[in-house]
Amino acid sequence: AELEEFVKLLEKEESLKHVCEHDHNNNNNSNNNDGMNESPDNCFPYKLHLMLENAERDNYSHIVSWVKGGTAFKVHDSKSFVLQVLPMFFDQSKYESFRRQLNLYFFSREARGPDRGVISHPQFRQGERWLCEEIK
Repeated sequence: AELEEFVKLLEKEESLKHVCEHDHNNNNNSNNNDGMNESPDNCFPYKLHLMLENAERDNYSHIVSWVKGGTAFKVHDSKSFVLQVLPMFFDQSKYESFRRQLNLYFFSREARGPDRGVISHPQFRQGERWLCEEIK
């Protein structure tokens, strides 16, 4: 069972590398861009979507998951999120850095009421990862 979890983690890391390996090169006007780059300029939304799509399968949906019919998500346990989930998908190690990144892409967070902590973006929906390209 531990070996299977390790293999899943390696596969996840490899798929993220493929998607995001040239992310920094796209943003600094390098002359080495030959048009063969498959990674999106907006790697953060794509990784975030992948993280949420894998939450149920990889047994961390009690920490972070889609809510409101897949139109938003919520971090249910910020401490576990930082320790267990965040390092699998992002270089950040602090929850505040993650929140700042969400703000850079204009995600909104409910501050009060029954939906407190629910995070959404009009172009960020469950099962529609292709929409991440629209998030600038």
